[in-house]
Amino acid sequence: MTCDASYPAGGYPVAPKDIGVVSAPEAVECSIRSAQGLLAMYDVTAAKVKLFVTGALDAVLNEAGSNDVSTSVLVRIVAKGDPIL
Repeated sequence: MTCDASYPAGGYPVAPKDIGVVSAPEAVECSIRSAQGLLAMYDVTAAKVKLFVTGALDAVLNEAGSNDVSTSVLVRIVAKGDPIL
C-alpha cells in the first residue's frame, strides 16, 4: 500500500477484498517498507491500517498525523484468510 499525506484519523480504510481475502482476515501482518519512525497495524474491527509514530521519549506510540506520512511511505500487508480466487 502506498500512503499519502492525507492520512485520515483512525487509519486508512482497507477492505478485506483490498488485501486479497473474501471476508475479515484471520491474521494480518503489516510492515513499513520505506520509511523509519513509523509502525503499521491492521485494525480488524475497523478494517483500517493505522500508522503510529515510534521513537518518542515517553515510549508511548501516538497515531501518526498527515504531517508524518507521505507518498514515500510504503506498507507491506500480508493477510491470512479465505483467498479471493
